[in-house]
Amino acid sequence: MSLYEALTKISRQVQGQLPNMLNNEAATINVSIEPFVRTLGYDKSNLNEVYPQYPANAKPKGMEAVDIAILRDGKPIIFIEAKSAGTNLNEKHWEQLYHYFNAADVSLGILTNGVEYRFYSDMDKIHIMDSEPFFVIDLLQLDKRKVDILEGFTKARFDPVSSIRFLKIRAKVERILNNPDEWFIKHVIYDIHEGTKWKQVVDGYKPLVKKAIDEYVDKEIERRLGMPESKTVEKPDPSQDGLEDENPSIKVPIYMNYKKGWYAGLSYTANLLVSDDIGFGQEVVEIDGILKTPSGALGYALQKNLGEGEAVKWVGNGWWFWKLKDPADEKERPIDHVVKDIELRNRLLAMH
Repeated sequence: MSLYEALTKISRQVQGQLPNMLNNEAATINVSIEPFVRTLGYDKSNLNEVYPQYPANAKPKGMEAVDIAILRDGKPIIFIEAKSAGTNLNEKHWEQLYHYFNAADVSLGILTNGVEYRFYSDMDKIHIMDSEPFFVIDLLQLDKRKVDILEGFTKARFDPVSSIRFLKIRAKVERILNNPDEWFIKHVIYDIHEGTKWKQVVDGYKPLVKKAIDEYVDKEIERRLGMPESKTVEKPDPSQDGLEDENPSIKVPIYMNYKKGWYAGLSYTANLLVSDDIGFGQEVVEIDGILKTPSGALGYALQKNLGEGEAVKWVGNGWWFWKLKDPADEKERPIDHVVKDIELRNRLLAMH
C-alpha cells in the first residue's frame, strides 16, 4: 500500500469518527495520530522507537512530558504534540511544542489535532524552534504533491541531519529567490560591476537581479509546460499491441474554459486516459493525438491558440484547469479527482 493510499484510509477513519474526536485527545490519538505514525513506518509497539509521554523536562512546570517521541538509537529525533480534533491550532499551541523542542536535541516537531499536521524545525536559529511551520498537511484535504513531500519523513528516508539540512537549504534558496540578499547580489555582480560594491551600488542592482530571477523561473515553467513529452508519463501509447490486455485504458473527454484574465473566452478539449491503476504523475492526456501530462497539454493548448511569438504564461496547474463531468450527477470535477476519488474512477470505467 502506498503512503497516499494509507493516508486516504486514515482520512476516511477521521471523517467517520470526527464527532467523537472533537473534544477527546485520547480518541484523536487512537483514530488518527497513532495510525499516522505507523504509516510513516514507525513501530508503536516498540518503546525504543515510539515512546508515549516522553520526559522532555521542559520549562515552565507542567510541561514535563511530550505526547509522543520518535526515537533513534535511544535518542529522540521527532516530538509530536497532540491535541483533540476540535482544537484550533492557530491559538499558540505551538508554544508548548516550542518548549519541548528547545529542551531536547530533536530535529523535528509536529503539532497536530489529528486532522492537520504542522511540521516545525529550527530553520532560523539552530536548536530554537521556529514559530511558523515549514510544512502542513491536512488529512481531510489530501494533496498528492504534499504526500510526496511527506515521503521524506518516513522512517526509511528521514535522516535527522541531512533531511533537516536539505530543508534549511531549500528554505534559504526560496528566501533568496523571493528577496535576494546583499551577499547574493554581490556574488551575481562580482564580474559585472568593476567598482567597489558599496551598499547603494548593491541596492541599485537588486531590482535587476530580482527581474533576472523572475524571468528565468518564468521561462523554466514555460519550457516545462511546453515539453513535447513529460518524463513523468510512464504509460505507453495505448495503441501499442498488448496494452489492451495488460492494462486497459479508456478515454474520458476533458475540457477547460477560461472565464477571466488573459485567456478569457478560450476553451480546449482533450481526452484523459483512465485505467484501473492510474496514479498521480501518471495521468495521461491525449491532445491532437499526442500524449502529454495535464500540465504539458495545458502548455500545448495555450501555445496552439496564442500562436508563434506569443509567450506562454504560467496560468496554474494543468491538473486543476482540465475538468470532466462526473457521470453520477453531471457536475464538473477537476481531473485529479480521478486519482483522489476511487469511486469516481470506477464510475468512469463503468461507462465504457
